[in-house]
Amino acid sequence: MFRGIVFSIILLLLFLSPVYACESAGTNVHVGEVTAISAGTFTLLDAETGSPIEFTASSELLLTLAGLQRTIAVDYSEEQGRLVALAVR
Repeated sequence: MFRGIVFSIILLLLFLSPVYACESAGTNVHVGEVTAISAGTFTLLDAETGSPIEFTASSELLLTLAGLQRTIAVDYSEEQGRLVALAVR
């Protein structure tokens, strides 16, 4: 009985952890998967909300993203109503 409860709690935590990915990642950080890359921007499918988020990014950052096919964290700032990606990890 006790093992069943512990197992259920572990499963619950594993399934809930992506929901809180952005919130627990810190201030001005979004976590998710890149769904599109275009000239000067990329779109991230946010792990917390499931919504697409568009970031402006430098050419160097976009080249880094081109080879990634995994969940990433984006450090960003907000400038004139736009999200500007500063770094990815």
